[in-house]
Amino acid sequence: MNETVLIRKMTRSEVERVAKIDEALFGTARLPTRPFSFRVYWREYSPDISFVAEVGQNVVGFIVGCLLMEDHNQSVLNLRHSDQPRAAYQVGWIDMIGVQPRSQNAGIGRQLVEAFCAQCRLTNVAVRAVGREKDVRLGRLLEAAGFRARDLLIYEIFRPGSN
Repeated sequence: MNETVLIRKMTRSEVERVAKIDEALFGTARLPTRPFSFRVYWREYSPDISFVAEVGQNVVGFIVGCLLMEDHNQSVLNLRHSDQPRAAYQVGWIDMIGVQPRSQNAGIGRQLVEAFCAQCRLTNVAVRAVGREKDVRLGRLLEAAGFRARDLLIYEIFRPGSN
């Protein structure tokens, strides 16, 4: 792809365009995979941070996430020895990212992640993403952007509503 890629904040009017990309990717190439559609995500979570990638007049990718206060005492993700505990701080969570199939492998996903991280850095907010261990593509994308995987595994036996 030799065309210029513009990464910019998503507008509400672009939700349907992004939903179409999500529908093309759902279940296979949208990272990290959520068990519901982008439309449901947008309606339920109203993301704090959202960007699109645009080539020409076409939206070809997106990234969305939320800012959440995280209490150090309630999050196993923060359990590590420290002489300076912090009561709570804000974390920017990358919830969904996707690039339409014909625009993949051109660095657009990485540019979207970098834009998300830059937005979080403006207010000194940590950035996290969750993915499945088997999702090699997501791991490569996040590692290329500077993320490092933790050694934490989550085990589950009961899911509410799964009788």
